[in-house]
Amino acid sequence: MENRLKSAASPYLRSHAENPIHWHEWGPAAFAEARERDAPIFLSVGYSSCHWCHVMNRESFMDEQVAYMLNNHFVSIKLDREERPDIDHLYMEACTALTGQGGWPLTVFLGHDKSPFFAGTYFPKQSLLGLLTRVRDMWQSERERLTGAGLELLSFLSRPVPGGDADRYACLVAGVEALDASFDPTYGGFHPAPKFPALQRLLFLLRWAETAEDADRAREIVATTLTGMAEGGLYDHAGGGFFRYSTDREWHIPHYEKMLYDNAMAILTYAEASITLKEPRFAEIARSCVAFVRREFTGPDGGFYTALDAENEDGEGVFYLWTRAQVTEVLGLERGTKFCEAYGIGDNLSLPHRIGQGLTDEYAKDLALLYTHRQKRDYPFRDEKAIASSNALLAAALASAGRLLGESAWIGLAEEICQFILEHLCLSGRLYASYIDGSSHQKAVLDDYAYLTLALTELYQATFDPKWLGLALTWNAHMMELFGGAGGGLFLSGRDVTDLPLRQKVYLDSALPSGNAVAASNLLRLHALTRDETYLTTAEGILAGGLGAMSRYPASATGLLSAILLLGNISTLTISPGQDQRALVDAVAGYFPFLQVAVVGEPGGPQAPVDRLVPSAETALPVEGQAAAYYCDRSGCHRPVVDQRVLGEILRR
Repeated sequence: MENRLKSAASPYLRSHAENPIHWHEWGPAAFAEARERDAPIFLSVGYSSCHWCHVMNRESFMDEQVAYMLNNHFVSIKLDREERPDIDHLYMEACTALTGQGGWPLTVFLGHDKSPFFAGTYFPKQSLLGLLTRVRDMWQSERERLTGAGLELLSFLSRPVPGGDADRYACLVAGVEALDASFDPTYGGFHPAPKFPALQRLLFLLRWAETAEDADRAREIVATTLTGMAEGGLYDHAGGGFFRYSTDREWHIPHYEKMLYDNAMAILTYAEASITLKEPRFAEIARSCVAFVRREFTGPDGGFYTALDAENEDGEGVFYLWTRAQVTEVLGLERGTKFCEAYGIGDNLSLPHRIGQGLTDEYAKDLALLYTHRQKRDYPFRDEKAIASSNALLAAALASAGRLLGESAWIGLAEEICQFILEHLCLSGRLYASYIDGSSHQKAVLDDYAYLTLALTELYQATFDPKWLGLALTWNAHMMELFGGAGGGLFLSGRDVTDLPLRQKVYLDSALPSGNAVAASNLLRLHALTRDETYLTTAEGILAGGLGAMSRYPASATGLLSAILLLGNISTLTISPGQDQRALVDAVAGYFPFLQVAVVGEPGGPQAPVDRLVPSAETALPVEGQAAAYYCDRSGCHRPVVDQRVLGEILRR
């Protein structure tokens, strides 16, 4: 036997190729060997930028004593959670059910039928050796007890999601109240520590503020949180972009990995907040994040890489830290001393921050010099696979933020990313999860499809090119076919994925809105444009299926709550061809989160195909040669408008 990870596609798996452990990838060969040897399965799940995954690798997986135990008494599987989030989610739920908590590295013991009978997270070497010994002995002497517990846990995880008694509006109110109750009024964010950005919660509050009579509190929560994140060490003041999460209440000391999806969410949230809160500093943070991902994550084929590691050869976060002596060496004594006072740099290694001092442009040149000098250090490992969902989320964020902030180059970049996904991650009508070294790998899950449809829909709203709307409808149809099922809601795994003991429906958000939540909003938007009742029915099914999750954990279901707000407030605007059409289009360039817009081209012109996709285009006619806007909301359809100013007033009511 040997370690089989040398030829793995995943950089994370390849990083374990030199372990003395006889690792398998997840697949039939591993389970066939387990049955042949009559051995239990040891499953270890992680990802490339996970700090504690690296610690466990150094402490345990490079250790000969641990390797001896695993090689002689277990069949060992290594899994990259970013390539198979469906496997990760199933066994993370098992871990949470058994221990009350989860995290990575995820450590799970399985029977031959893939049922989990024990799970945990990080184990120090001696604890792991003790655990391996106990499981080995129990497998030999109490196997029936272990396998019975595994089947019982699998049965528990396969139960239908309980329904809820609350109505949808009650869930909305409960969500706002839960976020308010856990809000930190001093530094922003939710709960004391550790603090995750949880930016989908802020996006929900921005939408709630558009509908609520008293919106000041919601906007205060958003403004305080985004300010605290940007002032603190969670934000990389020298290089741009955000780290994964903060270990403390003040947003000062982060876990230093940088993820593409976190920064995509930051681009979208800071752009929206800059408009709704009239805070230009937030727009600059969004621009900084765009500059960061373009500079650090752009791949050669047009896709964007996944993550930067938290550590380099010097240790976790050291790449980003400075001493007063190092700063003054780069900036000079006078300028360096002033910078250190402004950014909290002391004699020991310190992370630049502006906690409680506000954002400023005064030190832009100093930060640029420090960044240039920092690039000479040993660079953290970069996971150079392109994940479909992360790339699609970035494209959606760039299209939406580019429209809001007037950054046409961002919209063009979003088009390029979507083209990359369609060319490199789509094979024979099937979307794949990751792309590396010129090939795609692993069948995509619901989230990948939902985020791709979101990106294509946002591109249509940013460009009004019907090509993007047509593609959104196509991939939405593929999603419904692959992931649909009885009982409302969509499964995380496709119906063509057969290597899991069960398929699950996920309604609660993680670091991002759940695939079901994004799919529900997509369906509602596409229904508003096309009037295809199948979309509305499917969206209603998702919301009904997720009602129990929303009523029990509203603060963790803000993606679904945002979909409920959209359902109750959605409106459409169809702009006819004619003179001064551009003026009417410009009137909808602001923040209108519930508005879906279609623009009809001249007959026979490049926009004519929209007529076949959007029924309202057939009746959207010019008024005496002037382009006209046809607006419909929950109260009905209004008379056509030809004046840009009047249209703006209608939209802002």
